[in-house]
Amino acid sequence: MSKTDDNAPQLPEGYEHVEVRLNETLHKVEQIDNQLKNIPKERGPKPQYNPPHYVGGLVPGQRDKMRIALEEKQYQLKMDTLSKTEVDTSESMGQDGRVVRDTVREKLFPNPYRQMSLQDLEQERHTVKEIEQSQDYMDAKLVERAAQRNTMPQPDKPVTSKLDKSEMSARFSMSLAFTKATDKNGGPADKARGRDIEPDKN
Repeated sequence: MSKTDDNAPQLPEGYEHVEVRLNETLHKVEQIDNQLKNIPKERGPKPQYNPPHYVGGLVPGQRDKMRIALEEKQYQLKMDTLSKTEVDTSESMGQDGRVVRDTVREKLFPNPYRQMSLQDLEQERHTVKEIEQSQDYMDAKLVERAAQRNTMPQPDKPVTSKLDKSEMSARFSMSLAFTKATDKNGGPADKARGRDIEPDKN
């Protein structure tokens, strides 16, 4: 059984054609991977017997050209499949479309940071990353934080004050009554006002 069969995704019902197309693309990508691994080595300047139609080592620079051409072909295959998936799910209602897009994208362009532990993610936090790698890293961190929020215990409700509104209003009324009683009995407030009143000279 091939690697693509082992990793066949399970997409929601109604998207079987997307899954078939994805598996075909993954199979082609795997074939290109094998070609990349088996690119002949360059001959270099060493002279050797090389009759017509003899398949041997490559001339200097040819290996890199073959590698680049195969990688571009592989990338284009992935992007074509991803674009077709976007079209197929553009009018999808609910979460099915998003699940299909995320699954296809993850199969075509795996995020290496999603496979890392929390400790490894923290170590990668301080390394210099390119833009695409940074996006993968932040995506993995968001997934990790969402998982942590789901497992965290819910905080207890805040303790309400023992004094209700009626008790607070009763205390306030008592303080007002005490102030009025002090004024009537000639408290400090009356004495202070008395200094400002001039005696009658008549």
